[in-house]
Order: sequence, then C-alpha cells, then structure tokens
Amino acid sequence: MKAETASLAPGSMFGSYRIARLVGKGTFGSVYEAHKVPVEKRVALKLLDPKLVNHAEAVARFEREAYATATLEHPNIVTAFDVGNENGQRYLVMEFLDGETLDARITREGFLREETLAELFLPLLSALTLVHERGFVHRDLKPGNIFLESRPGGAIEPKLLDFGMVKPDPAQGHAMLTRKGALLGSPSYMSPEHAEAKAIDPRADVFSLGAILWECATGRRLFRGNSVVEILHRVCNEPVPSPRTVNPDVPPPLEALILGALERDKSQRFQTVREMGALLLACASPGIATRWSSEFSASSTPANLRHAAPTLVDAPPVALGTASEAATIPLDTTSAAPLSAPALPKDAEAATILKLPGVRLTVGQLAGVILAAGVVISLAVLLLAR
Repeated sequence: MKAETASLAPGSMFGSYRIARLVGKGTFGSVYEAHKVPVEKRVALKLLDPKLVNHAEAVARFEREAYATATLEHPNIVTAFDVGNENGQRYLVMEFLDGETLDARITREGFLREETLAELFLPLLSALTLVHERGFVHRDLKPGNIFLESRPGGAIEPKLLDFGMVKPDPAQGHAMLTRKGALLGSPSYMSPEHAEAKAIDPRADVFSLGAILWECATGRRLFRGNSVVEILHRVCNEPVPSPRTVNPDVPPPLEALILGALERDKSQRFQTVREMGALLLACASPGIATRWSSEFSASSTPANLRHAAPTLVDAPPVALGTASEAATIPLDTTSAAPLSAPALPKDAEAATILKLPGVRLTVGQLAGVILAAGVVISLAVLLLAR
C-alpha cells in the first residue's frame, strides 16, 4: 500500500489496523482511532505525514517518540504497542485514551484547587522521575501534552504524551540528538536555558512544570506575548509574580513549590521532580498523601528549597537560532487551540517581589526609595552650592 497524504477513510485498512475515525491532525501528521484486526483492540494510530518522509528533523522526532514511548513503561505515560513502516508510511500505535487534555480542563474550569493539583501531578511527577532516571529530558511539557484519561467510576488518570521532543541527557552519557543552536519546543513553557539554546538537563523539565502549575493555580498562562521573541524575552528576563497575586487562595506550600520550580538559575531550582513531590504532598488530601508518601518523602527536599522564591537576575540576550526553528510547532497532532489568557492585572505586577541582599521590596516600594534618594541628593547639592 502506498502512503497517501489524504485522510484515511473510516473502514479502510492500514496494515492490520481498521480505521474508525480521524481524531486529530497537526503539522507533522495525524492520529486515528483504529482497531487491531482480528482481535478488535481499540488503539490510537499515529501517522507521520508522508510529505515529511525526507524531513530529517520530523523523522527523527517521530522515531524518538516511538522509542521513548515504547521503553518508558509507567501507568502515567501513554503506552505504545507497535511501531513500524508500512510501505513508506511511518506509524506508531498507542493506547486509545478517552478524556481531555489539561489544557482543555483549564480552559473549561479556570484555576484548579490545590487538592486537585496534588491528585493530578503526584502521578505525573512519578512518571517524570522514571523519565529522568532513564536518562531522558522531555523538553516539551505543557498542558496540551498532559492527558486526563476518564476511567470507570469517574476516576481521572493523568498521562504524559508526546515524547517527540525527548532528549537523552548528556550527563547520563548520551549524545545530543538536535543540532547545536536549534530551538524546538513550546516557548511559554521553556526554561531560560532552553530558550537561550544552552545545554539542558532534567531541571529544564522542573521549570516547565512550574510554569504549568502557575497556570493551573491561576487559570492564566504565565509567559505570553505577541511573538515567539517576546515570549522568550519574558521567560529569560521578567520577574515571576507569585500566583497569589492572581489567586489569593493559593496556599503557601503550593506557592513555595511553584516559585521554587521557576527559579531562573537552575542551581537554585528544585534539582529533581522528586523534591517537588515532597512539597506537593502538603497540598494533597489525606488519602492521596498516604498513597504517595512512600515515593515522595519530605526529608528528601533541601531545606533551602522548601520555601524558595525566584531569584530575579538579568539573563543574556536570547539565542533564537533560525526563524523556522523558533516557530517550530511541537508534534502535537490533537490540534488543540492555543489558550487565550487575559493580561496580568496591574495590581499583580505591582506586587511582584524584588529580592536584594537582605531586603525584599515591591516594585512600588523600590520606586519610592529611588525617588526619595533623588530628593535627598538634590537638596545636598543645593546646600553645597551655597
């Protein structure tokens, strides 16, 4: 069978898979609901667009996703059943999930309560612990790549999706898979070191989680702008406001978790997602806390990170690579619409904390100090002139 660019019709066959319907279509390919014949197992069939068969980066991403999904076995990582090449058409077969993305949930409900966040993110932190321990960095964590599977009885099972951006961690002895200077991923959730095209490690995923949690706690996207360049500038330079400036009901432990993950200096950030889990336990219901307490121990969290707040530093200019690389769309074939977030209110910006040696000032307080100092200097000059 020759690869075709048109959508596969319901009832048609792709190898041993019978197509049921097109689920989503994106820049790099399509996802279909299908059934494995003759066992009639319901699956998600992901196909790389045949037009990209000679596109080295697209093929490499598809192969990375297939390899990572097949080798990372965890209940909160989407399961892969099959991968191959059918007459020139590359495909990946995964479990079919009913439910919605975290992106859709935030759009529908707004901010999420701390107990809900703990219930959703403790399993995801467990999954990412495995990803990092196996020597990988996800690099494209965002609400659209977290799926909330609906289970019998109304239960929700969070799943990590889209490992097309996964990168072996050089610290684990693996080679880099993307060329130096390339910028691939979702700008609003990139770590500063990723945005600057510097070497990254699992702490880049920690920063991305912080941006996701900030959005979940407030219902608003943290880093936004009218262009990729504007967003990346904010990621690298603008102060990170506390989520409590937008949602005063965010509890202190959750605030400390979010701000500790969003440290621009990765050495001051949570060093592992396991450390994040230890603090997130404080936000969980008794039943959820008991379930995850053996995996996430509070004693494993460094004392200086348990109530961390962002250190606001000036970052070097953003390194963008080529324009096409900066605008690359992640291999997310669900065609989810981008979240449209309102601008941060002025009172929230005014409440942003600036950290100086031994001093914590708001922007307004700092401006007052500078103005007062200017008045004193001016009076001194006039007196000396006499």
